[in-house]
Amino acid sequence: MNALLLNGARDARDFTNEVGEVVASVLEDGGWETDSYTLREVKIADCSGCGGCALKTPGQCVLPDAANEIMGKQARSDLFVLLTPLTFGGYSSQLKKMLDRTMGMCIPVYRFYRGELHHALRYPRPARLLGIGVVPEYDEASARVFDLLIERTALNYHSPSFASQVLIEGQGSEHVRGAVQALISQLEAGR
Repeated sequence: MNALLLNGARDARDFTNEVGEVVASVLEDGGWETDSYTLREVKIADCSGCGGCALKTPGQCVLPDAANEIMGKQARSDLFVLLTPLTFGGYSSQLKKMLDRTMGMCIPVYRFYRGELHHALRYPRPARLLGIGVVPEYDEASARVFDLLIERTALNYHSPSFASQVLIEGQGSEHVRGAVQALISQLEAGR
């Protein structure tokens, strides 16, 4: 089983990095072969919206940076993990920038999926989606926004199951480990 972990931490002191280490450890202990990226450490340009990934170089972005490597690993993953400090319940700018670049994972036609119009997938086996948000202190509104954002992202990626949770900075590694294990169990049960 392959997992792809994208860490959208803003800087090296961000608690999100500690959560990422625990997530990677839980996945490894569970037999997952995991590729991890701390997005601030890799060169990823902003999406220009040119459509080249659909027409000129199908499935690959025309911009030559790490996004193409990451998308290739996403296409082969069974589990896609989005780890981010939350900003008003949303993704960090680093994670959002990478997700914008994944448009090449779709083909430029629409179809109905779960009663809504969405891009059709380019690759036949979508990954399960796990979203983990990190906040300095719990905020119910941000947690609701994040849960909805993960649900909508899972819908766009046609994920067969998804799970999300907001963790609070400073929680011990055993608490984080237990939360991640519970989320993975939830994914395996199918949501």
